[in-house]
Amino acid sequence: MKGELYGLILAGGKSVRMGRDKGAIRYFKKEQRYHSADLLSAACDQVFISLRKGQLEGINPQYQYLTDTEHVNGPMNGILSAHKKYPSKSWFVLACDLPMMDFHHIEQLVKNREEGYDAVSFSLQKKPMPEPVCAIWEKSGLEKLAKSIDKLESSCPRKFLINSKTKLVFPKDEQILLNANYPIELEKIKTLLNQT
Repeated sequence: MKGELYGLILAGGKSVRMGRDKGAIRYFKKEQRYHSADLLSAACDQVFISLRKGQLEGINPQYQYLTDTEHVNGPMNGILSAHKKYPSKSWFVLACDLPMMDFHHIEQLVKNREEGYDAVSFSLQKKPMPEPVCAIWEKSGLEKLAKSIDKLESSCPRKFLINSKTKLVFPKDEQILLNANYPIELEKIKTLLNQT
């Protein structure tokens, strides 16, 4: 399974609840979309930042990006657009609003890839459901998604993974799945990061 994993940072959302672009927030020295891309680059052959067309101005040219091309809502757009561009690849999909993520957990997910599964996804112990924006979508799963997208009742990637052959992995530290959608969550995470 080596040599076929690309990375995708989902940063194309409108960040309505946050009130500003979540990918441009700095928890560390760089904007979060770039920090996340740097993390994935150690585990993936190539890494792309997924954006909508209105975000392209001012993007750092040192990073590769893909623009949404599909007609579905939410993160499914970025995932399908990446698959359409590079259909022979599996993708490590990581949302830009998971600032607690670190390389050790990226490595944990990569090491849990297993032949015969359509995806491998992090999950919480108390609520064992796949986290589709912190998962490796295997080529087989993406092919099934692309073929069935018009028949799906929902564009929710979690529902698709629940109904697919998805391997759940429980992170060593569940805090890595804390996301920041609202300003109050952002401040909480910044406090946690300062304590570590």
